[in-house]
Amino acid sequence: MRKKETKEDSREIKENIAEKYSRVSRVISRFSKWISAWMDRILFSQRYGKLVALLLAFTNGFEIIRGHLRQMARPVKEVK
Repeated sequence: MRKKETKEDSREIKENIAEKYSRVSRVISRFSKWISAWMDRILFSQRYGKLVALLLAFTNGFEIIRGHLRQMARPVKEVK
């Protein structure tokens, strides 16, 4: 009789965990959809178009500069 109770308890625990996981998954899904919609409104809005273009140009420029600095920091191999 004791084994039946533990199996039922085990099943109940598994169901509770699955329910909580499902709830957390739904919350994360809603949050990611909200963030995605917000980013779309800003990135593709005509109102913020110039600001977005300027920020992308700056980040691209910083990446180019960082690449050049990395290349300059490499030790030069001796040519024989």
